[in-house]
Amino acid sequence: YRVKLIKKILGANRYQEILDVGCGLGYTTKELADVFSEANVSGIDISEDAILYASRKFKECEFRCAAINPLDIDQHLEYDLITAFEFYPFTRTNLLDDHISYITHLTKDMRLGGHLVIFQLWDNPNSLSVNYRVLRKYFSHLTFKSYDMPIRTIGTLVQSRRLAILISIFLRPIIRAITKRQFGRNKVIIITK
Repeated sequence: YRVKLIKKILGANRYQEILDVGCGLGYTTKELADVFSEANVSGIDISEDAILYASRKFKECEFRCAAINPLDIDQHLEYDLITAFEFYPFTRTNLLDDHISYITHLTKDMRLGGHLVIFQLWDNPNSLSVNYRVLRKYFSHLTFKSYDMPIRTIGTLVQSRRLAILISIFLRPIIRAITKRQFGRNKVIIITK
């Protein structure tokens, strides 16, 4: 549901090359290939086991085992669209220097008009959300936009993203009260070069 909602947000953009960083077992990479069927979709992850699994299961995508390393000047990421869904340590740290170095690295070779899409648990104090305003100012040459995401079940059942978000806003405190657990708010951050 996340990939389909991102497609709605991005609109009719035509992507030739898509990279899913921190792809793990490749399920999101496969969904990207299905939703953006005109693009070549690749996944990259540091886990050899995950890449082996993804390569065997999803033959329509290309997978490689490697680290995304901001210090590697020879690593060039020339893509139209780069997605980061739960990409560690980038999405699960509150260290501003890490966020700056990864955003710099992920966007420096990105094609003009390209997008970096980050799926983020917004309420987490150990996440990019704590540095969002500072990052927008620091990267004044890039355009930042953030979008609320509905609860997964609601997002799957309700076709209108806006209606699904309104229902999610209403249901989130009810679910918290019933389950007695924290039920976080998710956002998608889209950075445009």
